[in-house]
Amino acid sequence: CGSQTKGRPVTLLIDAATCEELLDPAAVIAALAQAHVAHHRAQIVQPVPTALAIPALEGAEPWEDGLRPRHVVMSAADHELTMIKVLLDAPARRSTGGPTQRSVISLYSTATGDCLALVDGRALTRIRTAAATVLATHTLARPDAHTLGIIGAGALAQEHVRAAAHHLNLTDVVVWSRTSESAHGLCTVAHDLGIKAQPLTSPGEVAARADMVLCVTPSTEAHLDATDLRPGLHISAVGSPPRPGYRELSPQALLAADLVVVDDAAIAAAEAAQVQAALEAGLAPSSLIEIGAILAGDHPGRTTADQVTVHSSIGVGLQDLAAARLLLERVGIALPRS
Repeated sequence: CGSQTKGRPVTLLIDAATCEELLDPAAVIAALAQAHVAHHRAQIVQPVPTALAIPALEGAEPWEDGLRPRHVVMSAADHELTMIKVLLDAPARRSTGGPTQRSVISLYSTATGDCLALVDGRALTRIRTAAATVLATHTLARPDAHTLGIIGAGALAQEHVRAAAHHLNLTDVVVWSRTSESAHGLCTVAHDLGIKAQPLTSPGEVAARADMVLCVTPSTEAHLDATDLRPGLHISAVGSPPRPGYRELSPQALLAADLVVVDDAAIAAAEAAQVQAALEAGLAPSSLIEIGAILAGDHPGRTTADQVTVHSSIGVGLQDLAAARLLLERVGIALPRS
């Protein structure tokens, strides 16, 4: 893989199954930590994503507010590798049980411009999202935190439990979901990993019982408000897509937190509706601390056990870049030198 055929570079096609086989949570978490530090040090660049709204067919019913499908272009680059991700975001498919997002990642040598690989983005996105959340939770939660709360119980929540089991000191998992069937299914995943788990009746009860809460739902209504915060709690809200109106935390919850952490401040302010709402409600832009600054040691992060920390994430290109670089290494593709 990655060699040349009659002088022409080979572009490798990497499917979702290969991503699942080669991208283990521990390695992805380590790769993401390095990438966020590199971004903080200006060694990785990533612009605010571009969204292309897809027009309706002539004569068709107009799209309801917030349901128009879009192609979103995300990108990131370092001195060796450039990543471009094209994501189809189609929330109306949720009503028919279809996939709301599909993506393809293309990887290019920064030195030569050759396209090294095309990657099915389904598994890579799911794995890197969970790894990024667990990295932030490990960085921001109290050292003695051991009960994990999950709000939401779909495939992404399951991936988060698997990643957390390998990287956090968990003894218990508590779960809330809109359906009891999915909540019990997530508890089964935790049980299979040797972790005690039980479903609860509300998001507020999850926040009351857990040391760390992960919100992984595409919700248009906030699950948690300032009244749900208690001293020492950490919350990572990562389920909302970059669309107007989607939020898992109220503006007051972000305003009440002692520390608000994002992956990239410019992208969060431009793309994350719950961050935008908090800024409009009075949160100072300087209050958005990038996780890379904390990982690099340039910001202290949590400084006391009773602080409330919030991590808001919609996923950024550098995370795809880091996971894809690891994937290339594991399939044996060496990055060309100029």
